[in-house]
Amino acid sequence: MSALGWLVLAVPGLLVGIGVRGVVWRLAVEEPPRTCCPQCAARARSLLVPVQPLTGRCARCSARTTPPPLVPELLGMAGFAVSGWIGGGPLRVAALCLLASLGLASVLVDAAVQRLPDVLTWPCLAGVAALCCGQAVVSGSLSSAVRSVLAGAAVAGLFLVLALVADVGLGDLKLAACLGVVLGFVSWNMAVAGIAAGFCLAGLYAAAALATRRTQLSGHLALGPPLLFGAFLVLALAA
Repeated sequence: MSALGWLVLAVPGLLVGIGVRGVVWRLAVEEPPRTCCPQCAARARSLLVPVQPLTGRCARCSARTTPPPLVPELLGMAGFAVSGWIGGGPLRVAALCLLASLGLASVLVDAAVQRLPDVLTWPCLAGVAALCCGQAVVSGSLSSAVRSVLAGAAVAGLFLVLALVADVGLGDLKLAACLGVVLGFVSWNMAVAGIAAGFCLAGLYAAAALATRRTQLSGHLALGPPLLFGAFLVLALAA
């Protein structure tokens, strides 16, 4: 994809970021999903939420909500632009854009309440796997499809072990499986490097949080954001 093409992708990325803000507003709470502003009780109607785009404030009382101003919008633009930069065929770019949207919503919820909702992670895993396998079939590279599925399964197995022996949730497992599928499409080395980069970023964030006393050794840190950003970082550098 040309430079103009991946820059153009930033426009729908902005719109997706605005939509992601509404999704995070609904889901960044304990069950059930939020339906009204906690300050003024302004209710959401269907898919519309009483939250202003870009600023993240309530449209009625201007109370600040999660996530912070501009964060999902800018990350949505960056995610779509980087997806076009990575390339690899139209269906693979679509898979990356799907990961950049549903994955972004998932990790923003994870950052706020430390959980990755099934309503986001399962569709992301199914869609990413279908699009990557479709790109492999269209390109005549069935080995890429097989490797993509096997890499996703291998990463899921690794996180299942971590869930049994460490403080890792099943939501992290499903997100990591998505990343394994996307990374494995390229190569096994890419899958290893992408997951390793996520763990490295998680370690750096944990060290910074401890140094600034934002958390304690016994505290729980959201693993979703560093995993997602680490995978995109490795894919972008390889591209």
